[in-house]
Amino acid sequence: MDPVTANISIQLTRTYLTLAPLNKTPKYSLIFLHGIEMSIQKFFSVFLSSSIIGLLQDFKIHIPQAPIRPIAMRGGVEGFSWYSLTPESVISFMFYGD
Repeated sequence: MDPVTANISIQLTRTYLTLAPLNKTPKYSLIFLHGIEMSIQKFFSVFLSSSIIGLLQDFKIHIPQAPIRPIAMRGGVEGFSWYSLTPESVISFMFYGD
């Protein structure tokens, strides 16, 4: 086992990534929502980097995976996205707050 990750619980599924300290109750929780067309696998190495790994002694980090859906700004091409904005919905929100 890698000495960097030896004291970390790693749960990786199709729908989420969770990192937490082993044998210790975390003091804090961090829920990280990724951007459009990103996947949780792209953040796996980021959160296990040496600059962040030290934070895991006090944190439980949960990264849910956005569902695959048509993305309007990509011409309806499917990708990971929490929501899909159309130009009309952006203009409506900007002017009417709906």
